[in-house]
Amino acid sequence: MSSRHFFKIAALCLLLSGCQSQQTLPQLEASPISPPAVQQPEAEMKMPPSMATTSDLTEDDYMRSTTIYSYIENYSDTLVMGAVNKAIEKQISDIRTIIYTNLRIKNANDRFAANHSDEANPGDPLTNEERPDNLQTAAEKQTNPVNLSLEGTALYVDTNILSYRIKGVTDDDSLMSQQQFLNFDLPSGQRIHLFDMLTEETIYNAFADAYQLQYQSPMNTRIFDYWQIDNAFHFNDMDEIEIIAPPYYLSYEQTEPFAITIPVPPYGEHTLPHIAAVIDYTVQTDYSDAFNLNYIYPVVLGENNQFMQINNAIKSRVETAMNYNIALAIEDHAAQENDPIDLRPYYYAANYRTYTNTQRYLSIGLNFYQYTGGAHGLSTATYFNYDLTSGAALRLSDLFEADFDYQTYINDIIYTAIDTLETEDNVYAFEGISEDQKFYLDGNWIVIYFEPYEIAPYAAGAPTFKIPLPNSDM
Repeated sequence: MSSRHFFKIAALCLLLSGCQSQQTLPQLEASPISPPAVQQPEAEMKMPPSMATTSDLTEDDYMRSTTIYSYIENYSDTLVMGAVNKAIEKQISDIRTIIYTNLRIKNANDRFAANHSDEANPGDPLTNEERPDNLQTAAEKQTNPVNLSLEGTALYVDTNILSYRIKGVTDDDSLMSQQQFLNFDLPSGQRIHLFDMLTEETIYNAFADAYQLQYQSPMNTRIFDYWQIDNAFHFNDMDEIEIIAPPYYLSYEQTEPFAITIPVPPYGEHTLPHIAAVIDYTVQTDYSDAFNLNYIYPVVLGENNQFMQINNAIKSRVETAMNYNIALAIEDHAAQENDPIDLRPYYYAANYRTYTNTQRYLSIGLNFYQYTGGAHGLSTATYFNYDLTSGAALRLSDLFEADFDYQTYINDIIYTAIDTLETEDNVYAFEGISEDQKFYLDGNWIVIYFEPYEIAPYAAGAPTFKIPLPNSDM
């Protein structure tokens, strides 16, 4: 094993372990809270929350972090106020950790380059004192902490909505800035999900129409496979939102953020009756030329035991995928180390979507994307469906009466749908659903999911089929 490869593995182990316990980086804590109760209509007029501003300064050998952010100071529902403030604090802490981790990776790579510069230039007669400033290594120049500015701002507030932006910028041009948005339904304290207001088709068409006016290259047709879009939009008003696509999400030609505005039905005519408060938890790391990994997955906040069981199931799935993918990237790049053709870094991403979150059912989809070379990446999904009254994970059979032939009922609907979808180029190989068939709940529908290539060619994507749920009380 070469010294270069040994250094890479050692640095990776140190980095990943460091991400678990960064003692030098104070963080805003986000402890579990009880979910907000379902709100009953009140006779008195609702008032929007009042906001206040606080600041925080942390510093270590690597980073000086200045944080200024707004929070809810006074609101009629203290449970909602606590839930929203905790979610804001946690997102600020996550963004700080992402930037801090990227800085540590950059420093590790700089040290690696500095330690091996003598091997690359064995005849260099200059000492460190004699070497000109423009030849000083990046590691030698890094004598002062990087300055990070974190700002949390309420962009729009009314009686039903809080739309919030968190932005992190450093004075090191090599570190990518971070910007995320949080949108809350204030009567319930829940996150507002973009797909609850607009369909994927509507959003895609809005981007496509605006994109073709500015760019020549075709737009990516699968932008929702790995985009956590709920972190990319904010309200301008109760009936208008702005969605900002990060660089390169629409195409390689799109090197700058790309924003569009879309009208939406006036928000506030309904409230969300959810009792499970779902927030984001981010695991982000990368390593040199081996891989980039960015996983965003949900954590269900609450004191009930079933919430802990749900969180453990989701976390176990994420850790299994993460450990496998990291090991694969290291093994493949190690085997390719002496090959004259460089192997591109592998890219891994995960995000989630909450499809149903009511007093009885919780249905969450965890979507994984990976690109390890070739013509395209590959997406997979795992679904978590729970009956919150019992805490039990749901199987398809649980959604029907015991004597009902649900498999024939579902198969017949899928066969009928395939008859309209199948072409000479897209031939389906469906032979019936399995006992452990993947599915999720969306309103009064069961949505049956198949992986790419499972029953159809890649061009068909991940086929889904909506099945009416008889006698539903979702």
